[in-house]
Order: sequence, then structure tokens, then C-alpha cells
Amino acid sequence: KITITNPGSELTNEDVLVVVDTATLISESRLQSDCDDLRFTDTDGTTLLNYWIEGGCNTSSTQIW
Repeated sequence: KITITNPGSELTNEDVLVVVDTATLISESRLQSDCDDLRFTDTDGTTLLNYWIEGGCNTSSTQIW
């Protein structure tokens, strides 16, 4: 679960940087080595969200928008 807070006015459809330790997820066999099975969902747990990986997969600080 990722919680995003904003002290200002409500925003929608904003890009948010999320840093994920994909190397650990891969070593624990919880993620494919190319991050092809990485998914983010809306709060309903079903609706898939679009994302793109800026930093490389299989690192301790993969940058995902």
C-alpha cells in the first residue's frame, strides 16, 4: 500500500514518483527479473494504474512514475 498525502488542494491524475526496492522483490521470487509483472492498482484493488519505470529494474531504488 502506498499512501500519498498533500497538504494543499486536491489533485487528480498527477504523476507521483515511487521508489521501490525491486532487487529484493526479485531475489524473493515476488517479481520477475525484468519487472514485467509489476502492477499498481487504484484503491479498489482492481483498477490497474498506468506507470513507467524511469530507473532500471532489479535495483534497490527503482524509480517508478
